[in-house]
Amino acid sequence: LLLIEGEAGIGKTLLLRTILDETAGLIPQVVSGAADEFDQRLPFATLHSCLQPWEHLGGQAAKVLELIRDGSAEYPVIEAFLTLVEEWCVASPVVVAVDDLHWADPASILLLRRLGKVAGQLPLLLAATVRSGSSRRDVRALADSWRDDVASIQLAPLPDLAVEQLVRHLAGGKPGPALWD
Repeated sequence: LLLIEGEAGIGKTLLLRTILDETAGLIPQVVSGAADEFDQRLPFATLHSCLQPWEHLGGQAAKVLELIRDGSAEYPVIEAFLTLVEEWCVASPVVVAVDDLHWADPASILLLRRLGKVAGQLPLLLAATVRSGSSRRDVRALADSWRDDVASIQLAPLPDLAVEQLVRHLAGGKPGPALWD
């Protein structure tokens, strides 16, 4: 389990993409998507964003997407997705990555909680980004349920000295007062 936390715009998405790019040669099965603020009321919208690129393969991925689109209850969708991940893990290691977990719909949060419980038993990397201080109880509960087994990366703003050194390196000069305002 990997949880990347930080304030808005600090680079969580870029770090997750970099990690996924680096693992691409090692782990052939990468399932990734992003939660969307405006899809929070659509059950399994986040899971749908992760699986949609796999729909053309048919089989279990198409079955899960069909269950989502048909408005199936949570349990059948969750069980079908867990079966899919287990099948993929039999063939090779798998990465499931979700960006912007703080916008995920409650059904996808429930699914990720269940997936987190079995992640340690499978060749599976479950990774997510979340905005620090998310006020949603279900998102905090999910992050807390991962805490014991998670590698957590907390992104924080660079100290002023590091910013000054970076600007000097990139721009070849000392940052002016307008940059600091």
